[in-house]
Amino acid sequence: MESKNMNYMFNVEYFDGPNLLVDNQQFFEKRNTEICDFAFSEEYASDTVVKSIPDQMEFELTTLYPGLLNGLGNPHNVKSKGAIKNGFCFDYVTGLPNIEGSYLKGVLRSPFPDYECLSGQKKWDELEKEKLSNITEVLEGCGEIGNTASDSDKKARVKELMELLFEKTELSYMGAFPILGNGPTKLLKTDFITKHEKMKNPNPIEILKVREGIVYRFYFRIPDNPRYRRNNIIKFFKQIILIWGLGAKTNVGYGLFDEALGPVTNVQDSSININVKKETEFGLCIKCKKNKTKKKPDSEEYYPYCPACHYKIKIEKNKA
Repeated sequence: MESKNMNYMFNVEYFDGPNLLVDNQQFFEKRNTEICDFAFSEEYASDTVVKSIPDQMEFELTTLYPGLLNGLGNPHNVKSKGAIKNGFCFDYVTGLPNIEGSYLKGVLRSPFPDYECLSGQKKWDELEKEKLSNITEVLEGCGEIGNTASDSDKKARVKELMELLFEKTELSYMGAFPILGNGPTKLLKTDFITKHEKMKNPNPIEILKVREGIVYRFYFRIPDNPRYRRNNIIKFFKQIILIWGLGAKTNVGYGLFDEALGPVTNVQDSSININVKKETEFGLCIKCKKNKTKKKPDSEEYYPYCPACHYKIKIEKNKA
C-alpha cells in the first residue's frame, strides 16, 4: 500500500488486488503487517487548526494496555481468513486514529441519569439512582457540587449542568487526536477477540487497535459562563474518561486511560510500557484492578470498587 493516509489505506487500498470471494489469507496478513508498521509523521498532526479556535481548552491522557478500540462498527467486512473483520475510526483528512467530537460528547453524557427523571417526568428506578449517585460523587470531587449540599440541591445542580453541557449548550466537543513524537510514530496494532457460541468451536476474530502508551489530546471549546468554572468542567470531563473509559470493549479492559506521561517516540519497540504509580499511593479497584478508588469521608480507607465497577455490580444484582 502506497498511501500516506491511513484512512485511505485501511478503507480503500486494503481491498485492492485480491478476489474477495476466495481465501487470500497470506495477502491480508501482509496487509495487516503494513498497517501495524505504518509510522505516522508529525506533518499530519491536527493541532494547527484546533489551536486557533477561541475559548479552546484541552487535556491529555495515555492509553493503557490492551489499548483503544474505536469505530469497530464501521464497515470493513471481509470473509477471507487473516483479514481484519471490523472497522475503525480514522480522521478523513489526516488519517490519524481520532475520537470524533460527537462520539466524545455521547461518552461524557452517558454516566448522567435520564434527563426526564431529573425533570420529574419519569420515575426513578435503581439504575438511574445509581447513575445520579456516581455522577454526583465525581462532580463533588471536581468542585461543582458542595459536599454538604442536600439531595434536592444535588439533583438540581446535576440537571442544570446537563443543560449547560449537553442539552442547551454552547460548548463544542472537537474530539481527540494522538500526539505524535519527534520522529515517526507507530500507533496501531492487531489483536484478537474470540466469539463463543454454544456447541461450536471458539472463533477468534482479528481486529485493529491503538497501542497502549499513546497520548491523546482532547479538545473542547468552553466559553465563559457564570454558572460553571471552565477549569472544573475540564477536570470533570477528564475524570469521566479516567473512570469509565471510552470506545468498545471497556468491560474487558480496552479504552482505559491514565494521566499523560508524554508521547511515545520509539517506533521500533512493539511492547510499549508506561510507568504506573505504585498501588500504595492510591486505592485500586479490587474488581478491575486498574481504576483508582476514592477515599472514604473522614477516613484513611479507600472504597473497594471504582465508580464504574460499582455501577456494573449494581446492574448485575438488579438483573439477578
